[in-house]
Amino acid sequence: MIIRLAKWEDIQQVAKIHIQEINRGFLTLLGEKFLKLLYGAMVSSAGSFLIVAESDGRVIGFASGSRDVRKLYSDFLKKYFLLILCAMLPKLFNVKVLSGIFDMIRYLFGKKDPNLPRAEFLMLAVKKEFRNSGVATSLFQELIKQMKVLGVQ
Repeated sequence: MIIRLAKWEDIQQVAKIHIQEINRGFLTLLGEKFLKLLYGAMVSSAGSFLIVAESDGRVIGFASGSRDVRKLYSDFLKKYFLLILCAMLPKLFNVKVLSGIFDMIRYLFGKKDPNLPRAEFLMLAVKKEFRNSGVATSLFQELIKQMKVLGVQ
């Protein structure tokens, strides 16, 4: 098993793992196209990262984090607004999706406690067949290393 920073070629596999393994989450409701845009933004962001666990040339798990999650989502919306809109358009009539969007907007852009850190551990998922084999632990340890690289205590 190899733990490494994700590349653009990994995004499709990461989005599929997200949908399969985090099947009740809000972001999953937004679909694979949206997730590919989001994880692509993490790969290209200087203040965020996406880590993958690879076995036999395929992604078997991932973890993500950001030094400033508000900045990540703000930059993501600015850069990909039209693509996000197109990816989400068919889902905008779903009450759960609309409710989730408003919750996310309040969370990201509402008033926050100034004592809370801006950095966040965002996501971790491992394919079912690789659970209980140390993959999640290895991903989390690399996530902590990457946070330190970004200057997060």
